[in-house]
Amino acid sequence: MSGEPLVSVIMPVYNAEAYLARAVQSVLEQHHSNVELLAVDDGSTDASGRLLDELAEGDPRVRAFHGPNRGPSAARNVGLANMRGDYVALLDADDWLVPEKLERQVASLEAQPDVDLTYSDYREVEEASGAVHEVKRGLPPVPMPELLVYRPWFAPFVPLLRRRLADTVGGFDATMLAAEEWDYWYRCVQHTSFSYTPGLCGYYRLHDAQLHRHRDRMRTAQLQFAQKHFGADRRRRRSMMAYYHLSEAKHAKGAGDLIGVAAHLARFALSANSLREARLVWGLP
Repeated sequence: MSGEPLVSVIMPVYNAEAYLARAVQSVLEQHHSNVELLAVDDGSTDASGRLLDELAEGDPRVRAFHGPNRGPSAARNVGLANMRGDYVALLDADDWLVPEKLERQVASLEAQPDVDLTYSDYREVEEASGAVHEVKRGLPPVPMPELLVYRPWFAPFVPLLRRRLADTVGGFDATMLAAEEWDYWYRCVQHTSFSYTPGLCGYYRLHDAQLHRHRDRMRTAQLQFAQKHFGADRRRRRSMMAYYHLSEAKHAKGAGDLIGVAAHLARFALSANSLREARLVWGLP
């Protein structure tokens, strides 16, 4: 253990008492044993805060923090400000990791001294039905800095990054009430290259309480992302909006809103900077 670099796992927690034990256990059972878990209770109104304190009392690797409800970005920033590790990973309290996740990704970054972030494959689990979907990301179809203009590429818990990158990039944008991870990864890719480490790293739970299923909030956050990063860059803003309108067309189709489908497809076609880009965006997963 003494020869392993310390990995800090940061977990924002809000009303997650039904999921918390499994998420924490998945960190403590990592094959890479030199790990600390910084769990930040974001003003939970259920038993999450008490459970966190009990878990911290039972294992010195768990550090519990408590504060008012300010959102996941602010909670993650508490973790970033208090972490002691050489590497940092994120984990939401309703997701969980496979035991090999940190071991495999640490080894990957140790072998690539010029790379500061690596990501892997994962699975999505539908809570209601139990259906499991494989998400094999692999190498993106275009360079990562271009891809992240259009969309995020992985779930929050998937990457492992070096402490030096986290220190350079700074905290999460607490003004963003959704899509804050996308904003963070986009800022990261401005400073380093990302690498792909094959293999399953964890499970992303899909359920109705998740922020990404609140479409109005997600729409607002996506437009906020576009304004923040591409307000003065007309070409990249159009690229991002092409993917946005295609995504909205798919949601409209699922809701049976044929007028919405037609409207967003028209905006998608008008937003794309070229036929090549339209084809690229249409083919993105």
